Amino acid sequence: MCTGSCAKCLGITLIPLTVLCIVVNILLFFPGGKVAENNDHITDEVWYFGGIVGSGVLMFSSIIFAAVGVVGAGYCFVVSAVAINKGPKCNDGTQWLYPFKDG
Repeated sequence: MCTGSCAKCLGITLIPLTVLCIVVNILLFFPGGKVAENNDHITDEVWYFGGIVGSGVLMFSSIIFAAVGVVGAGYCFVVSAVAINKGPKCNDGTQWLYPFKDG
């Protein structure tokens, strides 16, 4: 119960923070709100793209991987349901078959 509410809280707070980090990193390219005359007026740390790569790309890729995990779990559920519906594969002494498939 606590884990689910914690995950929901994290999701709600991380997405706006990710967008904020991306915007702030972009704004750092404009010192004083003006276009820099040359690249010497921009700090070296801006070129590391911490907000864009660290927060933006990696955060949104983790959301994508979480979605892939949900799809994988759904696929596993469907395959398991089909397997339960078919029943076990048994050896009747001469061949392997699904004895409960039609019943």
